[in-house]
Amino acid sequence: MYKVSVPKKILYVEDDSNSRNLVTKILSIEYDVDTAVNAEVALKKIKENFYHLFLLDINLGPGMNGIDVMKFIRKYFRYKNTPVIALTAYPSYGTKEYFLSEGFSHYISKPFVKAELIKIINNAFNSID
Repeated sequence: MYKVSVPKKILYVEDDSNSRNLVTKILSIEYDVDTAVNAEVALKKIKENFYHLFLLDINLGPGMNGIDVMKFIRKYFRYKNTPVIALTAYPSYGTKEYFLSEGFSHYISKPFVKAELIKIINNAFNSID
């Protein structure tokens, strides 16, 4: 019998269309990437679908931010050990530690290089396998 491999599903929450398009293009080669333009859309998708990983921008414009979305995700038992990566343009000293202490499993700052993004995603998946 053949084993069918289904790509892992990622939800990328990002209000900037250029960033959304770039990250989706990079990751869609290997993963099934779904996007949300803001927290409201993200929360709806999280309730309706199952994701293997979340990639969250922190500044999502008016309303909830990426930290709020991450805390919402963590309320679901099924997402208890799911990687949630902070992807943000806040690369100051101590930022990574702050986001990890808030509950994110991984952190990457903008701007990033393609190899760095792929590495952090692979590391995130390897941490749960």
